[in-house]
Amino acid sequence: MKGIIGSLASLLMCSAAIGSVHEPITSYEIRFSQADQLIDNFIARIEAEKSSIKIATYSLMDRKIASALIAAHRRGVAVEILVDPFSIKSRGPSKKIAKSELPFYVWCPKGPKFKGAKQTLNDAFCLFGNQTVWAGAFNFTGDVKHNVSSENVIILEQEAVSIEYAKEFERMKKEGSLTYEEFIKARS
Repeated sequence: MKGIIGSLASLLMCSAAIGSVHEPITSYEIRFSQADQLIDNFIARIEAEKSSIKIATYSLMDRKIASALIAAHRRGVAVEILVDPFSIKSRGPSKKIAKSELPFYVWCPKGPKFKGAKQTLNDAFCLFGNQTVWAGAFNFTGDVKHNVSSENVIILEQEAVSIEYAKEFERMKKEGSLTYEEFIKARS
């Protein structure tokens, strides 16, 4: 594990130097699927957040996560969700999220009826406030809870990194997204 953490720390420092962030990453956690109860940890962070939460993910199908996000929105946390069209399924929580009136976007840069090569939002990150970034191979599906998915995240506590992710979230929202309602209407 020390080798993994050391390698990851080196990678993060190099990544920070290459990108827009020019300071070493000093505070981070690494978590893996079942061993670290990712969903429970994620929900606890949602419940503890007091200011804002922004999620960009391919799939948000876990009903407990959706309920926690709705509850955060109702207690005054500024919650925004950006998902791939894959998440808009009748069996998922998308209708419940939309009814809660929290800002809910669908990423479809080539339009909601595009039939060409698949457009996919492969991002999986969440911003908690203006300091914490939760990023990695975590698709907010609940599969990890049932031992059918191997997932991981790194949790970074650094404002400069959070700012870069927030810029990307806003760019994706502005340049390739519709609100849930606009998406549903356009697909009809």
